[in-house]
This record gives sequence, structure tokens and C-alpha cells, in this order.
Amino acid sequence: MTDTTSDKHQSSIQEQFYDSLMVSREISSAQLQSYQQEVAATYVKYISERSTWHADRLKPLIHNGKIDFSRWRDVPILSKRELLDEYHRWRIDDIPVSHGRILLTESSSSTSISVALPKTQMTDTAAACASFRHIAAFGLEYARPLVMLRALNPMLARHRSHDIESIRSASQPDRSRWGPAWIDKKLRGLRHYIHVSLPCDEILDRLDEIGEQSGGCYLNTSPAKVLELADYVRRTGRASPPLLAVLSVGEVVTASLRDEVKMHLGCNMIDIYATAETGPIAMQCPESGLYHVQSELVFAELLNGTGQPARPGETGRVVVT
Repeated sequence: MTDTTSDKHQSSIQEQFYDSLMVSREISSAQLQSYQQEVAATYVKYISERSTWHADRLKPLIHNGKIDFSRWRDVPILSKRELLDEYHRWRIDDIPVSHGRILLTESSSSTSISVALPKTQMTDTAAACASFRHIAAFGLEYARPLVMLRALNPMLARHRSHDIESIRSASQPDRSRWGPAWIDKKLRGLRHYIHVSLPCDEILDRLDEIGEQSGGCYLNTSPAKVLELADYVRRTGRASPPLLAVLSVGEVVTASLRDEVKMHLGCNMIDIYATAETGPIAMQCPESGLYHVQSELVFAELLNGTGQPARPGETGRVVVT
């Protein structure tokens, strides 16, 4: 399969997945739970047949030869330390052909432990399509440029970060544009890269330049970085950059942060709650401001100290499958 044929095939898969997400957002909770259990049962069977490590951990689910989802919370929660220590035991390279090739990502180092994690191309597609659904809900325009204010990977870091307009690679020939691959390239805006470690004044200069050329741009960065930029504008009295919206991923977005961004950067924040390990978990609702769990992609639970579902108003920890 040539690169062009492969790109078209992947684009078709992505469009089909997106269409299915646009349908599933309308189904009932009972239908969604049934879907989750059907998918989970398929994975439990597949992985248990190929890995004794996984089979041992999933034993609590099996009762009289059948999967009993009422025993779901009896399955031990996997910690990041176990991910690191048991890496070669839990990793499986024998994945279904339909899931595409294996990609590598790196977990967050927020717990002082960073782990290289394998994920499938289908996982990547699912995360991208959930993001596209989120963008559609807010009515954003793909024709506008998107600025990625992030730590650059080694390929990008070889370039002068403030000069980067677009980066192409053999595996992602259309990396210079953002948005769904099935949309005509001419209708998709440029994806710009700025290194997060640059001084605030240089970052704002680049945002001014990009935004003024196109009637505004979107900024993708972390909540911590956008707060730093908003604070810099407040302290220096500098004019707000021509931002149409800030797309934030990771970390907590508070009401006060949203107010700071609105006041000093002149736009709203659109947030996705996600981790490097799991991908998107929940996304901000354009109407209520609350978060919708991405239940087609993950099974998310908020558990208290005893491992039971947290009650309304009770603090718990997020556990994601």
C-alpha cells in the first residue's frame, strides 16, 4: 500500500469513526453501557488468551466461564509504578489488524514517573475524532490557524521554534494542516508550532503575527501556560493577542482562570480533561460548562477511599479504563 493510498484509507476510517460518534452522542445511558460492556468483553477475551499477566489480573471478572461486570471493581487498579516495573509483562504486540500499527507515546511526568506507552493507531483515531466532535460542538472554524504552544518533540526541536510554520513527516504528510483529514486541505488552516519555553513577549509577538494575518487564531496549550501569558499581559499592559479561543488540555481549569483569560487574552477557554495514558476522558459542554465523559472511548469512575462510587459532593479519585 503506497503512502497516498494508506492516507486515504486512514482518512476513510477516521470519517467513519467520527460519524459513529455523532450518532452515539444521542443514545441512552443504558445503550451506552451495553456498548461499553460489549467492547470490554471482546477485549477481555482477546487479551486473556494472549497474556497470562492480563489473564491473572482479570480473573475476578470471570464467573462460571462468563464475564460478570458486577465484579468490575474487584479487578486491581493498575498504578504507574506497575506500568514501569511490569512493562515487558503487560505489553502486547499481537493486536487486531483492524487497529492499525502500534504507536508510542510518553506518559505525563506529573507523578515524577514517565513511562513510554504503546497505543494503537485506532486509539489515536478515536482520540482525534472525539476532539473533532468537541470542536464541532463549539462551532470552531477549521479554516483558522491553530497554534500549538507545547514542548516540541525531537523532530520539531531541531528547528528554530519561533520560525516553525509547518512540519511534515513521512508518517504524517499533512501535519502542516489541522482538522479532519477527510476535509479538503484547502479548507483547513495551518498548524503552527511555538516552543513553550520561549519568553512570553516572543510568544505573544508570534501570536500577533499569525492572528493578524488570518483574522484571528486558536491557541492550544496547557492551563498553566495560558495563565502565565494572561498574567504577563496584565502586568505589562500589552494589548491582547488576536485569539479566537484557547484550547486547553491537561491540568485543572478553574473559574478564576477562565476569567483571567477572558479579561486579559480576550477569549474563552475550551477545555478537554485528558491524560497521556488514556487520551480524552471528558470534555467541556458548550452549553452548561460542565464536562461530558467520552464514554465511547473510556470507562471513567470517580471512586472514594473504599473503592466505591463517590456520592454527590464527595471527593474521589478518577479511575479510567
